[in-house]
Amino acid sequence: MAGFNLKFLNADSDNLIPYLPYGVTTIEMSAEGDIRDGHIRPINHSIGDEDKLCVGFSDNTKDFLIIWGAGEEDGQKVNRDSAAERFFFQVLHLRNTYEKESITLTHTAEPIWEQQVWISAANNQSEVVRMTLGGVPNGRRIITFEGTKVPMYYPRWFPPRPSEGKKIEYRELPYPKLSIEFEENDRSVYSPISIYLHENGSKEKICDIVGDLAYAWPHLELFALLPEQGIYVVRLWLYWIHKRFIGDYFYGFTDIYEEGKYRKIEQKLVLEIPDIERFDFVLETKLGKITWYGTDFHYQEHWGRIKGDIVEARIAGGFDLVQSTISRLSDRLKQGGRYDLVEKLKNKLNDEQKLESMKFASIQDMSFEDAAERAYRDRALFNIKSHVPYVRNGEIANDMVSNVVSKTMQ
Repeated sequence: MAGFNLKFLNADSDNLIPYLPYGVTTIEMSAEGDIRDGHIRPINHSIGDEDKLCVGFSDNTKDFLIIWGAGEEDGQKVNRDSAAERFFFQVLHLRNTYEKESITLTHTAEPIWEQQVWISAANNQSEVVRMTLGGVPNGRRIITFEGTKVPMYYPRWFPPRPSEGKKIEYRELPYPKLSIEFEENDRSVYSPISIYLHENGSKEKICDIVGDLAYAWPHLELFALLPEQGIYVVRLWLYWIHKRFIGDYFYGFTDIYEEGKYRKIEQKLVLEIPDIERFDFVLETKLGKITWYGTDFHYQEHWGRIKGDIVEARIAGGFDLVQSTISRLSDRLKQGGRYDLVEKLKNKLNDEQKLESMKFASIQDMSFEDAAERAYRDRALFNIKSHVPYVRNGEIANDMVSNVVSKTMQ
């Protein structure tokens, strides 16, 4: 593979990428030279191991998970067209303190090829706001936040680039008290996920996430967007890396086959593992509710306004609902460079009184009650391996749909 090289777009001149302590950091890459069809992945990985995980690790510890998606078990898929695009890994820091750590990547079609990149903590790890995972009897899990310094919000697909004089910034701020609650079964989400806001001794539900959560696990981050106005962003990641299928999975449902082993075989065929999806929920503490959301449809980010007091978010098993909505938005950005959604989002929030002049589109939806099982059965019927996040009571802002970020090279 002579002449093939990866360029790490959010690294400095020494191939050092700042990472969010206890958060998820995007590594954005492009390829230079002649790249063969195959998969790029960390040399330290669990693919094919007895623990049945599809995930990579940094070189010296498993406290960093290197995650990719699209159901590509062997790693991040690349081909000759990749030289004209960006592609990504997500680095999830789980625990312990690391000032600096290395990740060595290899290519499945050329095992002797290796390239190393370094990650370094963006801030003193003992002070940053991070999620803590607690539990109560009967498998109930509760996530809360602790720490004093809140990271300033930045978009998933365009992390700060040191080469452009930008960095991950933190501020010591008061932040909203939240709890994220769900039931667990064998290290998997086994119920809807609910987000609660705690104020003045009260606990109010502000969001439900339901749908195709089979074998997912959550990770939560909190960002400050317009802290002087009490506006924060709750970023909820869902990632699928476990392939320990258990047959009768779904909460509240019985096995549709005589023996669970047949369900396990079906799950292996239709579930998208590995994968990672996210929701960004804009929380306006003065209103006590989430007012906007952002998420992705196949490398295309879209933002929308919430109708109502409680967000009804979904992970769908098919893609037609979101695809049909986005495709008819004539104002979406079809071309262009890096999508500066942060400033656009701030402007939207500052101009809420002008909402009636903005253009929105609603996504058609399935019912609340059958979202999980219907999503699963649609996978089996149409052989669709895809997790699609969307919001049932959200309206997409026509001018808040990005171009396809993997094709944005600037």
